[in-house]
Amino acid sequence: MALRALICIIPKQNKLHSLRTAHLYHLEPTRFELWTHSSKYTSDQLQEQGGKKTWKAIESSILQEIRPIKGLIRKILHTPKYKDGELLSLEDEKEIIEKVLPYHPHAQVKAGCGVDSIMVGQHPQFGSTRCLFIIRKNGQREDFSYKKCLIGLIRKKYPSSAAKFIDRHFKQSN
Repeated sequence: MALRALICIIPKQNKLHSLRTAHLYHLEPTRFELWTHSSKYTSDQLQEQGGKKTWKAIESSILQEIRPIKGLIRKILHTPKYKDGELLSLEDEKEIIEKVLPYHPHAQVKAGCGVDSIMVGQHPQFGSTRCLFIIRKNGQREDFSYKKCLIGLIRKKYPSSAAKFIDRHFKQSN
């Protein structure tokens, strides 16, 4: 099936645009609105309070949710606030335990007999890499990947958009 192009002049921008037939403009009395219809998106990806939601809007929502979490983790791992072997402050620990750790695919195994605290340290296999460790109530240490936690959060809260977002925003190390 050949795609036809539509040419429209948008009054607000006063520019000429060439559009594929998947993007149509719907004229309302006061303005043009972009209506996106594509089989690439599922219906729940397009729904937003009775309107239509594009991939960019979905992507923006996910980024808005994970940016503060990523910022906190980067602050913990990459600033001199914490030295290797140092426990997190109660405030930072609470944020990690509530907003990050529950989304790890093996969170219960990592927590084991219970979480006593969270610590920053050198990764046991990759010596120059800093990571977060769970200090269990029995004293054992267990490292965990914050990236796996973020990916788990995205998969749980945005199931229909997760694969596309993860593919675009997370480098695959395997």
